[in-house]
Amino acid sequence: MNKSLTTPAYLPALTALRAIAAFMVFLHHKNFIPTFGNQFAEIFIFQGYTGVSLFFVLSGFLIHRNYVLKIPNFNFGFLKSYFLNRFARIYPMYFLVLVVTMMNFRQVDSFFWFLQLSLFKGFSDLFKFSGVATSWSLTVEECFYFFFPILALLRNRKVNYFILLAGIYLIGYGLLQLGSSFNFIGFFTSFTFVSLYTFFGRAFEFILGMWASELVLNNKLKSFTKPLYTYAGVVGSILTLLILTFISWHYRKDDFEFQIVSMFISEGFWVHQFILPVAFALLIVGLSVEKTILQKLFSYDFFQLLGKSSYVFYLLQGGIFYLYFERYFPGSENIVLFLAMALVSILMFLFLEDPINRLIRRKENIFLELKKLFTRRQTS
Repeated sequence: MNKSLTTPAYLPALTALRAIAAFMVFLHHKNFIPTFGNQFAEIFIFQGYTGVSLFFVLSGFLIHRNYVLKIPNFNFGFLKSYFLNRFARIYPMYFLVLVVTMMNFRQVDSFFWFLQLSLFKGFSDLFKFSGVATSWSLTVEECFYFFFPILALLRNRKVNYFILLAGIYLIGYGLLQLGSSFNFIGFFTSFTFVSLYTFFGRAFEFILGMWASELVLNNKLKSFTKPLYTYAGVVGSILTLLILTFISWHYRKDDFEFQIVSMFISEGFWVHQFILPVAFALLIVGLSVEKTILQKLFSYDFFQLLGKSSYVFYLLQGGIFYLYFERYFPGSENIVLFLAMALVSILMFLFLEDPINRLIRRKENIFLELKKLFTRRQTS
């Protein structure tokens, strides 16, 4: 194990892992891998929705890694920089994709716009897939971003991770009770929704990621002569996905075309929520501290570009891009759709996401920058 990784540093293999997670979700929606009619293989690939879980564990790991050493300087300046960076990472491209998507809707009222723009729609079981369908997970991410400084401060004061997790679950339970009482447009109205689609049910993945990062940064992981963390992560992830596949296989129904989401089944729920994230965490740790062929492969520029553009790729899924693509390229295979989305995502990252992100992250206030730009144009 490389014990020099005791301070935060860029980990290229984890950037590429973001692309893997996004591609998994795509395969869940639009499989292009030949299965030759094998139903078990189809169900296995359908488990690609678990890529969201990989995103969440990875997010917990990276946010902790990037910011935990700055928590002792917790003040307004830190919070301003932290939330500005989080805004720059998530919102600009979401706003762009959302506006293009909403332009194709008719008679959309102001409240619907508010739910989409604020991402409050992710708190509603009725609206979670509305607008940009995949953006329900952004609500979960934003909640984690909000809670992270508090969690990190408490952790610095030696509060146990299990207590932190229990506190989040308790808040979720309280919101569930309120939601069930008021029954307001699906806000926190069911246990299934709160457990699977909100931060208060998915907190284990983020907390686990934070814990894994803490172990790496504090050099508390046992060293091995072989990359056992990477092996355990890869094998554990595949085995857990196979377990989820067996569960879906057992409950499959002909009228659903064998596509049963295992996390909605009681056995699959526990595997999905608490076992699969552990396998993903081991993989993340392995890619962080062990030199392997996989780590080297993921570090190549091509995979870095795929990873950096994966956020746009994720946003484009299941929405307006599908509509336009099917309109102008009817009858195209899913592999063509995948390649087109990957190309568009790379172009949008290079010419939109990255430049906008850099502009927002500049030390000077973004509004002052725009004012200066406007003033120069007026005087020229």
